Amino acid sequence: MTPVRVLHLVDIQPGTDGRCLHRLVRRTVEGLQGCGEHVVLEVGGGERRQPYLPRTSGRLGPSRMLVGGGVSGEPLWRVLEVWANAGRPFDLVHCWGDASLRLRAACAGGPPTYCTLDSMVLDASMMIDVHDLSGIVPLEIQVGSVGMVDALHEAGLELEVAVVPFGLDVDRSSADPVRRDSWGVDDGTMVFGVVGDRIGKASLGSLVGVPVRLAASGRDVRIIASEETGGFADCRRWLHDMDRKGLLVADDMTQAAGSSVDFALAQGTTGRCGEVTGLLAILESLDASRPVLLGHGHPACRELSECDAVFSGMDHAETDAARWLLSRSGDQRVDASGLLSDVSTWCGSLAGRYAVLAE
Repeated sequence: MTPVRVLHLVDIQPGTDGRCLHRLVRRTVEGLQGCGEHVVLEVGGGERRQPYLPRTSGRLGPSRMLVGGGVSGEPLWRVLEVWANAGRPFDLVHCWGDASLRLRAACAGGPPTYCTLDSMVLDASMMIDVHDLSGIVPLEIQVGSVGMVDALHEAGLELEVAVVPFGLDVDRSSADPVRRDSWGVDDGTMVFGVVGDRIGKASLGSLVGVPVRLAASGRDVRIIASEETGGFADCRRWLHDMDRKGLLVADDMTQAAGSSVDFALAQGTTGRCGEVTGLLAILESLDASRPVLLGHGHPACRELSECDAVFSGMDHAETDAARWLLSRSGDQRVDASGLLSDVSTWCGSLAGRYAVLAE
């Protein structure tokens, strides 16, 4: 297999966390070491510090990309041109996220393109640009579920989209007792963590119904969520008025924190036109053997409902969700093998697609 030089464009968007996608990028780049050259370039105007990404060569921010209310492909074209003039042209561009794909679509021409999408914001103009790009260069798009494909087609995309299980290697180590102690929990506490890549657009109030019901029934409960989660302040005030001010704990839901909670709470839909809720955060929780309470409307709900560790639509059936949760054994392992793959399989598949596209 001929080594290829790949430019990875990775979304760094304001109002989105991105850490699940960034961990996937890091696992991929590390797993592909020795198989070509891989350059990572951030796209967007999010936080400067991105601890879960591999080392990057720079960033294309909004000041360089946005022109007249639209996206300009000129900054990306300049990057491609500089590398080509230096005798090291890129054989392929891999877009990680919808913002990166928008930028790539605005840059007509150049090398073949591969795209991985999870959580995303779609509109008709983007679909037109992507379709036009596919008529100029070879373009392949992959997502993690059939529901994601349906969402893209409903948004107007007329291209074929591949469904490929994402490659995960979540640390299945036991919970961190120091972190749990900082949350004020003990062995009998039920600890829920809010997960997702676009937590700023979540609705915390729609996610906490089951934990609140369990607390009302006398169980010791904690809900761990980042203060950046949508509706955090309102939810905290509401719980305080109910005399349950210690129920909600502010903490950054890092991967280490995710291994220290007992259950994951995940948004199904934001209810906003064009916004598609991602799958990666849910898969990370399942891979760490954490049951997931999933809100209604998730595009992958059909596949996820086949996993016995996921309760879909919990915000519409809180009593049933609570009973389901209490019926689970505390040491029950999660089998999510049909929804994800190991990293070596994931990277091997990508390397094969890279080689075919770059021919």
